[in-house]
Amino acid sequence: MKNRAAAPGREGLNLAALTVAVVTAAVGCGARPAQPTPAPSGTPKPLGSASALELFPALSPKGSELATAVMSGGKLEIHVRPLQGGPGRPLTRDGKNNVQPAWSPDGSLIAFHSKDRGGLWVVPAAGGTPRLLAAFGSRPSFSPDGKRVAFQSTPLTDVAATAAPGLAPSTIWIVGANGGSALSVTTAGNPRGGHGAPSWSPDGSRLYFVTSDPRLSQAEIWSVQPDGAELVKLHAGTKLYEPRVSPDGKMLWFGSQNEHGSYALYRLPLGDDGRTVTGPAEAATASRAEVPRSPSFSADGQKLAWSELTTTAAIWSLPIHAATGLASGEPTPLTAGDGRATWPVFSPDGSTIAFGWIPPGGSNDVWLMDPDGGHQRPVIQDPTVDYGNDFYPDGKRILSFSDRDGGKFNAFEIATKSFKKLPVDLSDAI
Repeated sequence: MKNRAAAPGREGLNLAALTVAVVTAAVGCGARPAQPTPAPSGTPKPLGSASALELFPALSPKGSELATAVMSGGKLEIHVRPLQGGPGRPLTRDGKNNVQPAWSPDGSLIAFHSKDRGGLWVVPAAGGTPRLLAAFGSRPSFSPDGKRVAFQSTPLTDVAATAAPGLAPSTIWIVGANGGSALSVTTAGNPRGGHGAPSWSPDGSRLYFVTSDPRLSQAEIWSVQPDGAELVKLHAGTKLYEPRVSPDGKMLWFGSQNEHGSYALYRLPLGDDGRTVTGPAEAATASRAEVPRSPSFSADGQKLAWSELTTTAAIWSLPIHAATGLASGEPTPLTAGDGRATWPVFSPDGSTIAFGWIPPGGSNDVWLMDPDGGHQRPVIQDPTVDYGNDFYPDGKRILSFSDRDGGKFNAFEIATKSFKKLPVDLSDAI
């Protein structure tokens, strides 16, 4: 059984939390050198609170300010603050869940996605009235010349630590920085999965994006010309997030999960053409349970900001009146801990609750507990993804969906930790 630090217990509750970190290279700034710019180095400096929800960090081109989406009054708003301390300033105040800020190359504008309004908006970095940039899409990214904005076609749907950047039918699009008609770059199904989190090469000749598909246990990073030509795959992994090229064009940075289930920022060396890989991906930060998201460079490559996000979820119990079906008491937590408890379901006789448990940096497991939250014990505890549990009428078996069939999701019958594949292929249904 898992130790108490990793297992869902009842010691306390945690909310989703994020820390924004910045590292700075110990080298001077100046014109772009002939040799690759040294990667940011040193000890990361946390800039956000471990208890406040602050998402999508974006460094200003000069590296002096940081834009983020900050929870304010129950809604996310775009804020900008100086890195050296001092008061920040809110750029939006409309309560429309504004997220994913992106600076223009000259630092004068910030584009963002409004989840509640929909689409992409742009606002002066010094403050002002936002204007509509595109009526749909999310995750904006300015081209190096500031004339175009790349984005993914689908809106933000989930801010969980491991949420995919974009799911099907998301594709990559480009719109002019002053608005107008948007043009598609990629097409649905080529490559397979949702296309998300686009970013530009330093010379503007290529776009980089990640694909996500819940039917597969593998994500991929692709590169393409802005006109849709020369589509090439650069990297594959179990979970990949927000690819960003260093300002010297030599390294592709992204968040990823390693073989042990923990996470780090990785860097992948690129060839001079920006469409070839010249070596293996290497971890650039220490492996942690927190998921590194949204890496962002200053224009000179000397500063790199990213977020580290964890998501926790607990199962609660609420007493109800048998006759009216209304609440007859206060809710109480049945699980706790630095993980996610999901999919609770009672056995037919009401004596047991089956639920999903995702430990920090781990995969989906299946657990059981008593109705009062006691005697929590694992049924499935391995690197595979197992979720969507339900009891059979006999109460002795559990139905679960799992990717243990070679990475493809199928229905499995579970009894006493043994597995029986059911005669149905769900690879194209999930």
